[in-house]
Amino acid sequence: SVLFKSLNVDSETQIIFEAFPNEGWSFSNWSGLPDINDLFNPVAEVNQYSNLSYFYPTKDLNISANFRISEYTSEQIKVYSGGGGNVGISKEVDGNFLHFESYDLNATPLRGYEFSEWKTDSSQSHLLLNGIYAPSNRLKVDGPIEINATFETIYYDLFVSTNEGGVIILNGHPDGKTSIEYNYNVDDFPTLEANASAGWDFSHWSGDTQYLTNTNAKGTSIDHSSLPLKDLNISANFVREEYFVYLDTEGSGTFEIHRNSNLHNSGTLQETLLVDSGTRLVISAKPSNGWKFSRWFGLPHPSTLLDSNALLDQTLNYIDFIPSDDAN
Repeated sequence: SVLFKSLNVDSETQIIFEAFPNEGWSFSNWSGLPDINDLFNPVAEVNQYSNLSYFYPTKDLNISANFRISEYTSEQIKVYSGGGGNVGISKEVDGNFLHFESYDLNATPLRGYEFSEWKTDSSQSHLLLNGIYAPSNRLKVDGPIEINATFETIYYDLFVSTNEGGVIILNGHPDGKTSIEYNYNVDDFPTLEANASAGWDFSHWSGDTQYLTNTNAKGTSIDHSSLPLKDLNISANFVREEYFVYLDTEGSGTFEIHRNSNLHNSGTLQETLLVDSGTRLVISAKPSNGWKFSRWFGLPHPSTLLDSNALLDQTLNYIDFIPSDDAN
């Protein structure tokens, strides 16, 4: 194995030339080979593009083996993504890659994904000059290589809650809860349903409501298709139901009315009250002089109430209850 050699031979000596490229180089061609038609001995192989030639010389010759830097195609330098993002690599003008050169290598995640790492044979990972975890990289070429850019799905927190008045159902799950923590991703569009407890009505959603398909419907869903993906905080709001309670007298007497232990009115003959499902009413009948209390009419049945402490004896001169419907 020599870089340069001068030798004297006669016409009966066969000379064999073989070219051995160094690493990163490829044999290109011979220059200075004889024309096969000028040779006397037909036992010859003379091909300027073959790294092996042999012949019996018939004159002085000046022969050189020419080498070029090895070049690789995209089939030999394979860069691809398994999903979740795109990859790009710079190339030579002809679309190939040269041994010893370095090329820009970039991984770009799709919406809702993040770059994880470059995967290649462990013996070649050092060719990623910025390391396997850098999405913006440089690849040094020293032969064929296969590189896979891997991406991971990003999960975002969805926190849904309510203070009181009902529960929230996520994705149709049969068990409603007052607070839910959930992780969603770019392919996930969770559904929400607000179920009011007895004596309550759903009012509206609050928080990151721009991500909801309908902020006023008790059944809605998360729609992030045209919005940035991020952690979300959403609340379901309920309000107490309201009822009318109509009070009247027959005969001579008045009412004394307490709302949640506070005196509301005294000495009234008729009254129309608007109360919610959290208001306790204590109503006393006050007969006029010469009259006595007889009974109540139109009292709600205890089975229709949510109040386990209700006192609704039609013969007592006072009643104590939390309404759950209109009453007369």
